[in-house]
Amino acid sequence: MALATAQKAESAPPESSAPTSVTETASTWRGIPIVVANLKGGVGKSTLAVSLASALAPLARKVKFVDLDSQQSASEWVQLGQMDGHFKAIELVGQGVANTPDKDLADGLFDSWLDDCDFLIVDTPAGGTLTPTTQQAIAVTDLVLVPFEPASLAIRSTVKMWPFLREAKRKNKYLEVWVFPSKVEMNTNEHRDGIAQMKDFVEQNNDGFITFAPFSISKRTAYQTISTDGTGPESRRLTDVSRQEIEAIKIAVLRHLEVLG
Repeated sequence: MALATAQKAESAPPESSAPTSVTETASTWRGIPIVVANLKGGVGKSTLAVSLASALAPLARKVKFVDLDSQQSASEWVQLGQMDGHFKAIELVGQGVANTPDKDLADGLFDSWLDDCDFLIVDTPAGGTLTPTTQQAIAVTDLVLVPFEPASLAIRSTVKMWPFLREAKRKNKYLEVWVFPSKVEMNTNEHRDGIAQMKDFVEQNNDGFITFAPFSISKRTAYQTISTDGTGPESRRLTDVSRQEIEAIKIAVLRHLEVLG
């Protein structure tokens, strides 16, 4: 997507308020892909992906959602919600792709899914490498969100993404990556130290396109509850703080995309 500006690789996620005209925002930014990725499982990728899709849906005519994880937990979450009247503006696409052999994957899948939508949210699988489908997704996106759990094993897995991200940047010059803590327990020294450690690493190895973003997602049982209920950030089961966490990410994404205009 031709969304580049000269300042793009240097800009950090803004923290300002939400756009005042959501209709204008949605119509201006048609077919924008956002990829959620980390090589480590259990860091909150699906929670973030579904919650962000749900938060963006009121601004959009349609949000498409692709679940590339073979476990399909995010798809099941969306389907459960749709049966109860939630996620009406979210359309699941690419079902079955997660279990398609690499040799049978069609080129240009994600380009075709960008038609007739305002946002395409892509939830990706964990593993030792970026799968071919994840690589296809990153090739057409301008923004990858990388949530990480601030524990030693999860941090090491996140750091292992750097060679793949650098290779993706060589193929997609518009790519930007936001790294931020997820499932955070700030009352533990391990998590406080882990956040500081990861922030230092990102700042020293940002390569001009990777940013340590100024937001986080806490570890809360309510996030697990809304996935089993088939609801999103609007759920009364979430505290105000939890809703504000998702809202902060949504606002940063929208502001970033406006800047890229």
